[in-house]
Amino acid sequence: MSPADLSPRSPASSRPISARDLALRTLADLREGRRTARGAIDELLEPAGLPPPEIALATELVMGVVRHRLTLAKVLGAYAVHGWQRVNRQIQHILMLGAYQLIWLDGIPPFAAVHEAVNQARAVGGERAARFVNALLRQLLRDVEHPRLAESQSDPRRAIPVGDGQCCQLHRPVFTDPAVNPVAWLAEISSHPTWLVGRWLHHFGRPAAETICRYGMSRPVTFLRPNHLRTDAVSLAARLK
Repeated sequence: MSPADLSPRSPASSRPISARDLALRTLADLREGRRTARGAIDELLEPAGLPPPEIALATELVMGVVRHRLTLAKVLGAYAVHGWQRVNRQIQHILMLGAYQLIWLDGIPPFAAVHEAVNQARAVGGERAARFVNALLRQLLRDVEHPRLAESQSDPRRAIPVGDGQCCQLHRPVFTDPAVNPVAWLAEISSHPTWLVGRWLHHFGRPAAETICRYGMSRPVTFLRPNHLRTDAVSLAARLK
């Protein structure tokens, strides 16, 4: 089956909005370049009326896909028989959301991630799109050799870094061999443009460039800043305890 003809439709009106639906809408909005990820999330969240856990999940999904977009495209492209670029853009977003949950999020059951992705694909592209998404994500799931493995013990061609020195290792190689092309490999695993990684390697050397790339794909630290017109850091910390 070729994904080229998977034309998108508007989601069925009877389908209630969920965190994953909101994440999909946000990614589509970002594709048009109208605003930042944070701005798009905030604008779409306000009228959605989702409970806090769903808001948190929607935010995690959007920011996770944005953070690892190039890596996700590289991995999923290894499973798209007719080529990743031929997959409809909206189906690409659905696959990225599903794969991000399967690879990075330990708290979401794999069957739930696949099931929701298939429902989304059915809503925008019909049964053909649903079958395509189901087949691809289930193949990816079957190919997971070690959901969590120390990167130091992994094959870098098959290992998807997930943070804290851990990776998700697949049975098949999906990345460039770092011994052959370290620039391409580092760009693929860290979701940075090849030209930028090449510049960092040239100016700073491989250890420093790899540190920069890994920091760039890491989950940012959350900061709280007190409003000094109402409180101070010590008082706020005491209240939050």
